[in-house]
Amino acid sequence: MLRNLKLKKMLSYYKPYKKVFFADLFFATLNSGLASVGYLAILYIKDVALNLPRDEAFKLVLWSAISIPIFFVLLYVSTQFTVYYGHLIGTQIECDMRIEIFSHYQQLSMNFHDSRKVGELMSRLTTDLNNIGEFLHHTPEDLIVILIRLAFASWVLFKINILACLVTISVVFIVIIACFNYLPKIQKLFIKNNEKASYINAMAQESLSAISSVKVFCNENLEIEKFKKTNIDFFESKKYSYKIFSRFYSFNMSIIFIVVPLVVATSLFLILNQTMKISDLITYIVYANFIIGPIHILVSLIENFEQSLAGFSRFIDILNIKPNIEDSEKAIELEKIKGDISFSDVCFCYPNSKKEILKNFNLSITKGEYVALIGPSGVGKTTVCNLISRLYDATNGSVKIDDIDVRNITKKSLRKNIGFVMQSPYIFADTIRANISYGQPNSSDEEIINAAKKANAHNFIMRFEKKYDTEIGQKGIKLSGGQKQRIAIARVFLKNPSIFIFDEATNALDPENEKHVQKSVDLLSKNRTTIVVAHRLSTIKKATRVVVILNGSVAQNGTHKELLSKKGFYASEFCDFV
Repeated sequence: MLRNLKLKKMLSYYKPYKKVFFADLFFATLNSGLASVGYLAILYIKDVALNLPRDEAFKLVLWSAISIPIFFVLLYVSTQFTVYYGHLIGTQIECDMRIEIFSHYQQLSMNFHDSRKVGELMSRLTTDLNNIGEFLHHTPEDLIVILIRLAFASWVLFKINILACLVTISVVFIVIIACFNYLPKIQKLFIKNNEKASYINAMAQESLSAISSVKVFCNENLEIEKFKKTNIDFFESKKYSYKIFSRFYSFNMSIIFIVVPLVVATSLFLILNQTMKISDLITYIVYANFIIGPIHILVSLIENFEQSLAGFSRFIDILNIKPNIEDSEKAIELEKIKGDISFSDVCFCYPNSKKEILKNFNLSITKGEYVALIGPSGVGKTTVCNLISRLYDATNGSVKIDDIDVRNITKKSLRKNIGFVMQSPYIFADTIRANISYGQPNSSDEEIINAAKKANAHNFIMRFEKKYDTEIGQKGIKLSGGQKQRIAIARVFLKNPSIFIFDEATNALDPENEKHVQKSVDLLSKNRTTIVVAHRLSTIKKATRVVVILNGSVAQNGTHKELLSKKGFYASEFCDFV
């Protein structure tokens, strides 16, 4: 039952292309019918010609020979149509399915991405869908070939033919010459297709690796559009390669199909001249081969069906996964938030883990406050930040912004009001301009430059030869750690959110870069609620309030001076984690 449902779902992808699909089936039927009827006509001509007077027999054979070019043209046209448009339908369906599953990846929650390897997700985008596309292309045509040829072969089982060696050798040479002429071109096309496929893998892997950045900046649709462009480029490449390949394949297959008619026609001329006799044994072998072909196709079809159905099952399994975090029916859009934040008895446990990261966590932050979160590694500092933007939802308790539960705010409007600079900011393999404007893609050059200046990034950007149009490589390999952070801070300046969250990562920076980054953070934190996961004393001292988190709860809360004056963890263990 489930197998039938999956097959029905697979076949539904033909629906947008049903006109071309039925045209493809028509030409596949015509192609197979022409091949079968051609052999049947030769049988008829052979039997009739041998019983006709010599002059009439010669006329019949002559007209048969004249009809061979027409037969060739019809075979060529029908074969090219089925090869080109058959592949095109399969590739277009593959393209549609790839966009569908990639769009679904973008909508799935962090819980899903935390539990999956990127390579595993990539295989569903590439290998699985390629197999499915090939199956959806070949199967209808192969079924028609099998049915027609087996039906014909069973009817004329003992109607036999012979191939003349001279004609066979001539045709073989034609095919070899055609192969040598086309193979270099086809090889280049395959290389190009593989390159295009690698671009898709690279782009998708980068986007999925940066899924938290994508979600924080509400750029799921931007990523989908970027992927569509890359995917369509790959589709166009394959479209052109199939056009060239269809010519090559059509010519060879047409030549092969007319081997028997040519040989038989030649043999009949020889027989009428009493210089050759047809061997029943040889012709039997010819038609034995004619029936073996469909059997090979059927075996291959069954194998491909199982392989494709397995891949399609993996595809459907992903599409059936629902996002853990979705907008509720009563979720509201917030144009601009004030920035008040409160945690009330919040508990949180990551999926597939029994360990509670936060336990009855309570914290209130008022609009415009600069709060530093400190504590040993793994106590939940970053988790607190992730709960604010709903990258995850609290297991128990509530997180509120402006006295509204974040679960009652649309994800898009919530995240548009929150600016993140993560511990390891993700830099895309694009230009500096594109990276800064990632949160606001339609920003003007003036706005981008202004944001870069505020982030203390403009000066080092101008030292590059292409300045803001500099391609900075995979994960920003051309930039230093401090430069990456300043680019990430420039993004937030451009976004201009009400809440700024900075997971400080200045430990590995040299003093000069640390100074620039700290200066940018100080400027960015003005007039907005700021939460910093702090590691350095210089950052903690500037906070209006320091929150010490131990064992998943707030252990101490106050200014730097207040906490130092009290006995407790902050005063006694401060140096262990700052």
